[in-house]
Amino acid sequence: MHAAFPLLLYGSDMLAPLEILGPIANYIFLRYVGGDKEKEASQEERYTTEDPAKKEQLEEYRSQKNSFWPGVEEVKNTWTWVVLGCGAVVVAFEHTLRMYHTGGGWL
Repeated sequence: MHAAFPLLLYGSDMLAPLEILGPIANYIFLRYVGGDKEKEASQEERYTTEDPAKKEQLEEYRSQKNSFWPGVEEVKNTWTWVVLGCGAVVVAFEHTLRMYHTGGGWL
């Protein structure tokens, strides 16, 4: 998800070093302002008092998953390939539309 910003900008010929600010700002917002931070705090508080087994599962999940970069083991995840395949189809479709619209080649 975080790599989508630079990839989208690359596709629009706006390649610049500032592109990396999009993923970094998104990660900081999700991790420290809203989203993950609030959800994890709520889960930890609730699981500590109500369900210690779930708290243990949460801690195990945190130790195994990285919230920013996926691990190498995600190559075996079917959804990784579904998302990549969908992205490739959309890129091919966009290039086909551009080729049809401009009457030119692929790029």
